[in-house]
Amino acid sequence: MKNNVLIVLMLFFLSSCRSQGEEYLQKLNRCIDKTINLKVKDIYGIESFDYYKLMGKVENIIFQDPTKESYQLLIQKIHNIPKNKVIEDGLDEMNKQGFFINDHIVDILNNCPYISLDKDDSKETSIKLRQKIIEQSYSGINKDGVDILVNYFNHTTDKEFKYLEFRSPILIMILTNYLKLNPR
Repeated sequence: MKNNVLIVLMLFFLSSCRSQGEEYLQKLNRCIDKTINLKVKDIYGIESFDYYKLMGKVENIIFQDPTKESYQLLIQKIHNIPKNKVIEDGLDEMNKQGFFINDHIVDILNNCPYISLDKDDSKETSIKLRQKIIEQSYSGINKDGVDILVNYFNHTTDKEFKYLEFRSPILIMILTNYLKLNPR
């Protein structure tokens, strides 16, 4: 009898964790759709802009195999990466689609993830830790873009990394740091 109760409690706990992650992704996607997709439509007149579709395309241009390891290799080189044709091609694709990083970086890194957080949940999660890293960067506690990128990346779990929603902010930070070193 005790075992059955424990099994039921564990299943309830696991399903609530999964639903919280799914709920976060749903809120994040809605926010991205309302802010970025609509902003691109309003500013540039592009009717069917899809942020995540574009990020998937850019990711496939930059990475032959977009694994956590391939991201990590690029992040390790970000301090002194010279002009890079593959990254330039990714940036060109973004610009061609009417997406300019500086117009949307606050929504991608801060506003939408913050809006999507479960404020009632007091647990320290990787999502909340990444949000703190971004908030510290805006408050001036940590202004080093590469350090922010590395900390953010290190607090992204392997499970989360499977989702483009969690990889896209990392990709945006990689491209932002690249542009600091290689202005266009």
